[in-house]
Amino acid sequence: MKKFNLRNIIRNKYSHLLFSIVAVFLLAPFLENVIVVFPVTNMLLFAVIILTFRIMGVPRSGYIAVICLGSAAVSLEYLIGRGSISPANNTALIMLLSMYVLFIGATIVFLIKSVFAEKNITTDTVKGGISIYLLMGFWWIFLYSLVLAVNPGAMISTAGETLDLVRLYRFSFATLTTVGYGEIYPKSELAITLSNFEAVAGQIYLTVFIARLVGMRILSKIKK
Repeated sequence: MKKFNLRNIIRNKYSHLLFSIVAVFLLAPFLENVIVVFPVTNMLLFAVIILTFRIMGVPRSGYIAVICLGSAAVSLEYLIGRGSISPANNTALIMLLSMYVLFIGATIVFLIKSVFAEKNITTDTVKGGISIYLLMGFWWIFLYSLVLAVNPGAMISTAGETLDLVRLYRFSFATLTTVGYGEIYPKSELAITLSNFEAVAGQIYLTVFIARLVGMRILSKIKK
């Protein structure tokens, strides 16, 4: 039986993060008709992100800021879920979505700095890169939700469906990967700009990340 190895965890710091993100990614479409009072998936993702940041050695100020944002978001979501705060309270909803946008946005920034600072490309580095790409999709889900909370007519469903997180999940990843099913389309100028920017950002990130992988691979062969 292998003993607990901290060095192995540090070497594979992105593995647990990627596993958690993929789990949320796969579960999200099936949560449409499930009433969850406690935000289990978001809490799991929050805990893993904090652990990953701890191992990465993120600056103390940034680490504390991310903890505060994540804790506040999960706590507020719990209060709304259990009815302590009315789901119809638009101010609370805007605050919740804003905190998630800042929390996931800060996470992406710190991860990009860490992954692209790696001098050697390993399997774990690739996992970190994939984690960033998936988090980008989730970040835009909350950003679109925030836009809709402020302006309910900013985006429209061609099927007349309510644009909840599950449907925005489909729209966000379809836009990020430039699939574009056409089920939902942005109507306001802000929503159009954000969706265009997501499509461009997704392609630029993949191009830069793959170029980085290839470049570092070639450099390592030259050094040998």
